[in-house]
Amino acid sequence: MMIENILQDAIQHSRNIFKGKTSNKTYRNYTKLTPNKMARYTPDNIRAREDKHDEFSDQLREINHITDKYRHCLFSSKHDEQLVGNCGELTIAAFNYLAIHRYNDILRWFSKNGRGRGNEDYIMNPIYILFLMFGDPYDHCIAVITHPRETQHKPTLNHLYRALPDHSWVCDPWANIACSSEEYIARWQRKMSVWNSKGKATSIYQEHQFEDYPSPATEENLNAINYSIKRVVYMAEIRPHSRTKIIQ
Repeated sequence: MMIENILQDAIQHSRNIFKGKTSNKTYRNYTKLTPNKMARYTPDNIRAREDKHDEFSDQLREINHITDKYRHCLFSSKHDEQLVGNCGELTIAAFNYLAIHRYNDILRWFSKNGRGRGNEDYIMNPIYILFLMFGDPYDHCIAVITHPRETQHKPTLNHLYRALPDHSWVCDPWANIACSSEEYIARWQRKMSVWNSKGKATSIYQEHQFEDYPSPATEENLNAINYSIKRVVYMAEIRPHSRTKIIQ
């Protein structure tokens, strides 16, 4: 199994929990959508989803441990088929799915495909799943799988990155992107261009944010995602023959 498939499974898992979609994506002209989709993006329904997301986000803020946040997401989704989640909530689900349910698959992939494959010392080194939060001027969250022997850098809690760690793997459930860290910015740019061509707009940082519905494909958006400082908020440490350790 390819690492991208594991990341895509995590994205699908997170989206299965938050079937009410997000509150920060809309369309510049929702009347051109199909009837079912049009109903979702009326101004009244967008505001209702924003309120629903804010209420759920407040609930998660009261929970300390990221795995307990995940359990609350799972519990809530069983009682609400239209749970709304943005990048933070989606990444909580993806991060825990990778750490709890796919750690053996991740270990196997690195042992067979990492640059030190076949080297027992390489395989015995821990692999890390990072929950990265983007700071100003961009508010975004992603999960990243990284191996210190690949990057020559051991991650630590609250470590700040400007560029993503190289030779790592990105899971972005909000943008539906699963790829290497080296590809991420280009994949993001292409995805925003596709969204723009479909008339989609996002509530993201731009100087003209409050001027109607700004395009997601602007240079300001790309620069923000590219140059924002990314902080390690949570970590999962995966070791062979050991349980995954969550660090926060």
